[in-house]
Order: sequence, then C-alpha cells, then structure tokens
Amino acid sequence: MIKLQKSSLVLILIIVVLTVGCVSIYTLGYTPGAAWHKAEDVKSGTFGQNVGSGNYNFPGNVGIKKTNPSSELDVTGNIYATDQVTAGTMFKVGSSELSSSQLKINGSSLVVTSTGKVGIGTTSPQAKLEVNGAIKIGTQDTCNANTAGTIRYNSTSKELQLCNGTNWSILQQIWTTCGDNITFTYKGSTVTYGTVYSSATGKCWMDRNLGASRVATAYNDSQAYGDLFQWGRLDDGHQNRNSGITSTLSSTDIPGHSNFIIAPNYPNDWRSPQNNNLWQGVNGINNPCPAGWRIPTIWEWDAERSSWSQQNYIGAYASPLRLTMTGFRYDQDGRLEGEGGTGNYWSSTTNGEWIWHLSFWWDGAYITYYHRAYGHSVRCIKD
Repeated sequence: MIKLQKSSLVLILIIVVLTVGCVSIYTLGYTPGAAWHKAEDVKSGTFGQNVGSGNYNFPGNVGIKKTNPSSELDVTGNIYATDQVTAGTMFKVGSSELSSSQLKINGSSLVVTSTGKVGIGTTSPQAKLEVNGAIKIGTQDTCNANTAGTIRYNSTSKELQLCNGTNWSILQQIWTTCGDNITFTYKGSTVTYGTVYSSATGKCWMDRNLGASRVATAYNDSQAYGDLFQWGRLDDGHQNRNSGITSTLSSTDIPGHSNFIIAPNYPNDWRSPQNNNLWQGVNGINNPCPAGWRIPTIWEWDAERSSWSQQNYIGAYASPLRLTMTGFRYDQDGRLEGEGGTGNYWSSTTNGEWIWHLSFWWDGAYITYYHRAYGHSVRCIKD
C-alpha cells in the first residue's frame, strides 16, 4: 500500500491496458512542494511484481474506491475516456449488453443484431423488425411520394390505411383473398366490388370495371359499362361519360380539373410532354386502382383473350371477367361512341406514343393500340 499524507493533493492517472494477466500503471502523485512520483517508485510487493518497462503484474483484482474488488478492475464511480473504449467479447451495463453480434437492452426488451435486424420482446429477430406483442399505430395526414408505404390509423373512420404515394387506402384490401369483397374510395365515395380468379393468368381481378354499379348480366348491360379513362389520368371525374370537355393540354401529371381533354393533334395525348410512368404497376404515379391493385399489362390481357371460348364479344362476356361492350370516347372531340357495339380496355403497356389495349366487337377480338387521349374502360388486377 502507498500511504499519502492527508494534506497532500494527489492526482492519479491510471491507464489500464488489457493484456493477459498484466496491468500497466503510471502514477503521477503530486504533493505541493514535493517532486512527482514515477511508476518505478512503486516497490515490488506493494502493488505487484515489477515485470519491467513500468509494468506490474497483479495476482488479484484492482479496485478504485473499492476495498473488495470482485473483478479484474472494479470501479466505484464514473470512467471517462477521450478516445474509444475497446472490450473483448461483451460490454455490459446493468442488464443491457453490447457484443460483436448484438445489442441487447434490458434483457430482451430491445435487441439489435449485427445483421441489422431489430427485435422487440424477442432475442432472435428473423426479419428487419420483429415484435413479440401488440403494435400501436398513430395517425398522419401527409401522403405523397416521400411517405409511400406508410401505415396509419384513421381515428375518424376507424380504419388502418396505407399510403400508396398519392392517396390513403384501406389496408384490408391488400390482404383480400380472391373471391372476397374489396372496399375502397372511388370518386370520393366508399364502394365495394367483388373479386374473381382467372386461371388464364393465375391472377385475381375485380369483378367489374371501375365505375360500374354491378357485375354484368349481359354483354350490353349498361349498368356494368363503368367509366372511360384517358390513359394515365387519375380518378378525378374526367372519366364520367358526360364529363365536360377542354382543348387545353396539361403540362403536369395531374391536370387539376374534371374535364375530358381532347387532343386532335399528334401525338394525340392529353399531356404534353408525354409521360410513360403514369400507370406503371401499383406505384404508377396516377394509378386509379386501390392499393395493392393495378392496371393489367398487355400480356395479361392477351392471356385472357386467348382463353376465351370465342374470339369476339360472346367469348369476352362468357369469361370469368364478364367483359362488356363499353364503347369509348374519341380523342378528337370527346364524343361517346360504340356503347353495346365494342369493348375497349386499357393496359399499362406503352408502344411509343401509343398504348396497347384489348378491343373486341361482333366478329373479332384483338390486341391493338390507340392514342392516349381516347377514353377507354379500366379493369383492375391484383398485384
């Protein structure tokens, strides 16, 4: 033991270097009016055995403000370091542990693994986030491209909702089993459609066109015709068969009004310049289908057409989709034509300035293409 007078002011700096059974001690003991004491002044047998180069070997534990140290280094008080602190296999504070494989807080309350997985209530999370218990979800107002994929609880409608990058949709519809009903918001109102499975594509489809009031009861059932969209536009009211008309092209993806935009000049598109990404998949900028649903590709439409019993309107209506002769609106002047005489359904697939679509009538069914300013039917498919 080193004994210092009570009147002494002692500054002791101990740097502990973790080696195998060896601790290096450098003491700077200062008494006013006296000389500094060096590490070599410590006598062998007082602190430990001098093994050279200022190193001393301690057979037992070292205590700082601790008379009976229980570990190799037992400190009562704080430890301050101006650089990194390196531990061997684990760093432990109370019931929390930090090792090379994971961070564990308060036992298993929160675990972060070295592979970036977070577990709450579990010590071995199998996904990026695994929670053993209930999750409370709050509310949020903003839904845009930056918040796409966000889930919220709407305390007004008492619903879980998902942001698809543009709108909030009821989350339940994403987990729909084919054959179940799906409820979503369309043209500002809550609507419920059925769903049907088609073996031709192995996909689940809505049982009617967007805007239709019921499943078709005949090929020319006007209540099953639904609305007529210009390719790439939102559900903004322009798709109503009697919507107003404007000749002013839109320079943005969202025109900001409910008029049908006529485009008599090349490339016959309501938007200038054109944008090919408006209806591409569930994350299409203006996808009019609810969350988890999208516009079908032309290959999906062609698979459906190829499975029909007849390549005409009879085969279209006899299919699981019950397709009808919906008619169309001209891109030149917006007039309505062909109700009960032709069926035209948009795909999401572009072809230069054109768009591929499914068309059928009395004596044929074809995959062809039209200008984007035409008004055609939309049937949603589950992604």
